[in-house]
Amino acid sequence: MRGRFTSGAAQLEWCDRRLLARIHRYTLNRLRAEIEPVSAADFMRFLLHWQHLADDERLKGPEGLAAVVEQLDGYEVAAGAWENEVLAARVADYEPDFIDRLCLSGRVAWGRLSPRTGRERRRCAARRSR
Repeated sequence: MRGRFTSGAAQLEWCDRRLLARIHRYTLNRLRAEIEPVSAADFMRFLLHWQHLADDERLKGPEGLAAVVEQLDGYEVAAGAWENEVLAARVADYEPDFIDRLCLSGRVAWGRLSPRTGRERRRCAARRSR
């Protein structure tokens, strides 16, 4: 095979295809050996801290809420669950006024990313007809 295999090489170089495949395989095996799996408990602890769900990691006030909203950008949840379950779990002493302030200041805007499915439309129509 011909190409530039050495960093900074100005001219084309030649290398046996089998040798190049062996170098590639050794590189992948070395990189895989460097990755060490963690236990499920360690991973769960990491997620709780990263998502600000652990008591000592919960954020505070409108600025904390802005950080949470930024982290959850693009995540779809049922509208009724956002304030009661998602935001209140991540922001200590959460008040609905916090999200209103962020929206009115223009820092946050809400919208639906994916269109409703036919099933969701029928469900909404059935609720309206009751």
